[in-house]
Amino acid sequence: MLFSGAMCGQISDRLRKPDAILYCCLAGGITSLLLLPWTQFAVGLSLLFGLIGMAPAGIIMALTTQAMAPRRRAFGIGVFFSSYYLVTTPTPWIAGWLFDTTGIAYWPIVFAAALFLFTGIANAVFRYVQGRLPKPTNV
Repeated sequence: MLFSGAMCGQISDRLRKPDAILYCCLAGGITSLLLLPWTQFAVGLSLLFGLIGMAPAGIIMALTTQAMAPRRRAFGIGVFFSSYYLVTTPTPWIAGWLFDTTGIAYWPIVFAAALFLFTGIANAVFRYVQGRLPKPTNV
């Protein structure tokens, strides 16, 4: 994951297509997750998930600098990470609850895939809103 995150950032910077790369990586992550239970290639798919699904982390983190003016970024990053931890902290509990309730290991995997899908939707909404608001000033 560490290697793929750095490489994804390099590729994104060179191609200047962060959204396309983000959506491709999310699609690859979702696909590898959903195929896990039905194949003898579970180890390979797990590695693929780590390499492709987790690669756009830098692209996602870079969005925070696009969402606010430089003079507000310290506060904004604080709000971002507070929100991030608030949302991600209960996800292992929810995944465990899904397994405990259903007894089927596939439901936590579907939950993880849904979170990836939500990430793509959230990026699309962010880009839509970003296009409709005035650009932040450097003041």
